Amino acid sequence: MKFLNNDWGWDVEETPPFLAFRSLRRKAVERFGEANILDISQGEPGYGFAPSERGRRFFSFLLLADTVLNNNRTDSRFGSETEESFPNIEKTLCDIIETHYAPEFGKVLQEDLEDFLFALENIFQKQGIPKTRFEILFDLFKFSVLSGGRYPNPWGEMVTRMAIAEEHSNAFGFPVSFEDIVLLLGASQGVGMFFKSLGEEGVGFLQEGDTLLMISPVYAPYMQFAEDRKLHLLSISINPETGEVDEESIQNALHSPKRIKAIILIDPNNPTGFPLEKKVLESITDIAEKHNSIILTDEVYAHFFPKKESISKIERAKKRTIHLDAISKIERSTGVRLGSLYLAPEARYFIAQKILEPECPGFLEKYSDMRWFLFLAKSFGGRTIGVFQHISGVPGPSQILGLCHLLLGKKERKEYVDHLRKKVLSFYSSAGLPEPKNMYYGIIDISKIEGSETREKPIEQVLTELAVEGGLIVMPAHKFFPKQDQKKQNTKRLIRVSLPNLSYENTKKAGAIFSKLLRK
Repeated sequence: MKFLNNDWGWDVEETPPFLAFRSLRRKAVERFGEANILDISQGEPGYGFAPSERGRRFFSFLLLADTVLNNNRTDSRFGSETEESFPNIEKTLCDIIETHYAPEFGKVLQEDLEDFLFALENIFQKQGIPKTRFEILFDLFKFSVLSGGRYPNPWGEMVTRMAIAEEHSNAFGFPVSFEDIVLLLGASQGVGMFFKSLGEEGVGFLQEGDTLLMISPVYAPYMQFAEDRKLHLLSISINPETGEVDEESIQNALHSPKRIKAIILIDPNNPTGFPLEKKVLESITDIAEKHNSIILTDEVYAHFFPKKESISKIERAKKRTIHLDAISKIERSTGVRLGSLYLAPEARYFIAQKILEPECPGFLEKYSDMRWFLFLAKSFGGRTIGVFQHISGVPGPSQILGLCHLLLGKKERKEYVDHLRKKVLSFYSSAGLPEPKNMYYGIIDISKIEGSETREKPIEQVLTELAVEGGLIVMPAHKFFPKQDQKKQNTKRLIRVSLPNLSYENTKKAGAIFSKLLRK
């Protein structure tokens, strides 16, 4: 993982794409300035579409309220309040709004406060733990949790876990309990936790030479985790430009002579932007059953496909599935780092008893079930599971800001998804490419559109010229493919684009520059 001392500072075969794009970005910024570049490399919606306005506005009010309700100068401590205090607390919140905000803006905040508390009352009711409004406010303001006044609860605050559980319940079509949710510092923490806990530095379930099944192409860090551990990779291949699944690769996996210990899904797929159809998920479940595999599904992009079904909805799969999600993409809040792990009750025991205990004798005696094991494994530190576990939670400000987005940003989320679709279409149209069915990301084979001059240049030079001549940054996609798929086609000239990053007009401009410079 290093920059190379060549003419371009990176090499498509050696440099991880998340280092390569930074080299390209730095050159574009030097030439055009930060405000004028067109960066469609990393999945970073915050470049061009700010997080929920309503959520941020209400969170800022909660922060102000926290400085009044928990204040050293006035000796106020919300943690010492009781139910009898509620009328005074309500009055204090109204006074804060009247004192600090213009009347028309204060009216909006009053409505937001009512909607926020009403939503939480319903969520607590559905989760089977009814709470009064005082109790809800106590959960929010006790010990300045939302300002970062306490070490974060390593499981996650109950109120945030409940809201995420209700989101899952609505998406899956069956009840999900907050008890089955563990909060993470983004889905990526869950990915690292999976490999660390099951690898040789953990319980030794995944050892050198063991077989792992992935969808190809796949988010490059997953590939690196597997390669670093010298795991044998099988892939279910999808056409990166159409999303069509290669049936032969499914059959090869099903009939693999070597046991497939774990199956990794990013669904919808990163880097292609395509969702997997239910029939493909059923086939993957068949593979998992035959090989007694653990399934890890990363579904961060499912929110962009309202009718998309999760593999967690398939009863045969649910008992062996670890489900990851995060608000970073749909809420345009990649910096909040609020992700979640969902483990169905039946998965807690099935994975522990039927998959891990036979391979790792003593697992049950030490960890009891899979949820407790994963909770300990998300802790910071090296080989010892559980180090710094007590402070491994998501910080309170991130949790409550994320909660504000979840509860108050629904209308803006729908607008964002609709707007993103228009941007995807505008890029492909201005680039002179066929209309796509993918969302968020796209893989493009530039060898199909390159002009005679461009075709003769190394890919490193082509992407560098896009950056320094057009201010356009894209990501090389070669290392999103396992080595066996790299041999099937010239993946060196495949690039990934991330299409939420820019405004509509700049997305259209990026497509035009892309077309102009590549077709020379």
